[in-house]
Amino acid sequence: MTIQLVGGLGNQLFGYFAGKFVSQKLGVPLQLDMSQFDKGITAHGSDLRDFKLDEKIVNLRQETRFPVLVWQNVLNLIVNKVPVTRNQVERVLNIHTAQPIGVDPRLGAIKPGMLIRGYYQTFRYVWAVVQEPEFSGLHLRNPSTWFKDMKHEAAAAAPIMLHVRRGDYAKPANANFGMLSAAYYERAVAQVRAKLGSTNPVWVFSDELQAVREELAGHLSGVVRFVEPPSEVPAAESLMLMASGAANVISNSTFSWWSAILNPESIVVGPTKWFKAMEDPEDLIPGNWLREESVWK
Repeated sequence: MTIQLVGGLGNQLFGYFAGKFVSQKLGVPLQLDMSQFDKGITAHGSDLRDFKLDEKIVNLRQETRFPVLVWQNVLNLIVNKVPVTRNQVERVLNIHTAQPIGVDPRLGAIKPGMLIRGYYQTFRYVWAVVQEPEFSGLHLRNPSTWFKDMKHEAAAAAPIMLHVRRGDYAKPANANFGMLSAAYYERAVAQVRAKLGSTNPVWVFSDELQAVREELAGHLSGVVRFVEPPSEVPAAESLMLMASGAANVISNSTFSWWSAILNPESIVVGPTKWFKAMEDPEDLIPGNWLREESVWK
């Protein structure tokens, strides 16, 4: 069985854990198809291979022979016209495509040997895998000196890890995603400090750090540190560093979601609405996380 990984590092991780969940359920080995991970609106050049992985990596390319493409298009047209035929058509194609971006209600239709595609943005499959006795956690393949030093500092400072997503969200074409305002982050940090009962420093991470520095000016009290990793350091190191704080204030980004879910002792605050003008994924936010009202820019 093969899971096709897509998007940035956060979405790759969702696919990876969904694939592990299904492979364990079916009792078959899992392969990771990396041919599409750098495609689409959430592609940032991040790579799941910065983690230690036991699974085989493959690089499948879409079939380009004309007769095969025609046959696939005909079958997909049938599915769109008659949705009840989707499971049967997918068995013919040997490809399972999740329709929602969160929970996949047709997960039971997956058979051994299939190629699985989808985003799988939900905590359900992640928790199921994490709770298995054989799961030993995610570990960086080759952590840098910067990461080791910063993690040591985080252990001493117990910071509130705050992540602001900008980048492709700032493009007009992606306006439906929404960018959270400084007011959201200010109130979310206040929630955390009310729980911690202390003045823990805030470490800020972002894909556009200078712009965020200006946006958050005057909104965060106490000690604030804007963390800028060296250019050669992979994104996985920032994610794992954010997973080592006393608390996590996340944006509507799968990247910061993972920093929180991988930090089980953390106090987590997330937005009440994940997308500004789209339906939110089902069961994305665990029930034990705190919520702060989504205030959009």
